[in-house]
Amino acid sequence: MESLESLGEIYSNWRTGAGPCQNCPRRDADHVLAPHYAYSYPEAGITDADVVLVGQAPGGTDVDDKDHEQIDDGKRTWKNYAEAADTGAAKWGPDEFTIDYMASTDADGEYDAVGNYGKDSISSIVETFEEKKSDISLYLTQHTKCADIHGDDFDPARDRGINMCRRYLVPEVKFIDPDTIIAFSGQPCNHVQRTLADIGVSEPLPDSIKNTITDDEGHLRTYSSDIDGINATIFPTYQMGQGMGNITQHLKYETLNEYFNELVAQALAEAQ
Repeated sequence: MESLESLGEIYSNWRTGAGPCQNCPRRDADHVLAPHYAYSYPEAGITDADVVLVGQAPGGTDVDDKDHEQIDDGKRTWKNYAEAADTGAAKWGPDEFTIDYMASTDADGEYDAVGNYGKDSISSIVETFEEKKSDISLYLTQHTKCADIHGDDFDPARDRGINMCRRYLVPEVKFIDPDTIIAFSGQPCNHVQRTLADIGVSEPLPDSIKNTITDDEGHLRTYSSDIDGINATIFPTYQMGQGMGNITQHLKYETLNEYFNELVAQALAEAQ
C-alpha cells in the first residue's frame, strides 16, 4: 500500500480481508477486537494531527461474551472465535469506520476512551499534553490492526502477519502528517525497535529498550525517519499500561508524572 485517500481504507480492509489483510495468518476475521483510531480533538478533522501515538495492537483484556463476561481472562487466545466453535463472543467492531474521541479518562477517572489502558498510562500522557497546550491535536493508532493472539509471541505466523500489517503504518503516518511520533513498546519487549524500523529509522538501535529510550546520561533519545513524507521527531517509550512501571524502575525518573512532563515538553517543542 503506497498511500491512503482516507483512514477508512484501512478499516474497510480489516472488515473484508482485502489489501494487506488478505490471507493474513493472524487476522481477527470474526471482528471481535476492532482497531482503535482516536483523536484528542475531533474538530481537528481526520487529516492531520500534531502528535501521533503508536501502540502495539488493539485489545487488552476486553474479550467478552454476549453477557459481558470475560472469555479466558479477556485475552484473544485463538485466531478466530468461529474456528473454536464459540458462538458467544460479543462482536463489537462497527460495520463502518469511526473515529473515537480520546478523552483523558472516563467518568470514573480510570480509563481513557480507548478502554484498555489505566490512568497511569496513555490517559496521563493525554492529560499532560492538554495541560501544557490546550489546543494540541493527538492521534492514536496501532502498529498492527488486529489484537495479538495471547501466547503466540514466537509463532512464525505472528511475524508473517505483522509484516503484512505494517504496510499500513507508513501511509497512515503520512496521511496524518505529525510533527512528533511517540512509539510505544509491547510484547516481546523489543517491539519498539520493530516499530521504529518500520517507520523508517535506519540507524542501528541498541538491543535494550532502556537504551533505545534514553542515552547513557539518561536523556530522552529521539529518532528521525528516512522515508520521504515522514518528517516527525520520534520518541520511543515503554508499553502502555503495565509497561509504564519500567519508567521509574529503570530510568532516572522518580515518578511517572516527572517522565510525562519531560516527554511532553520535548514533544511539544518539536511540534511548534
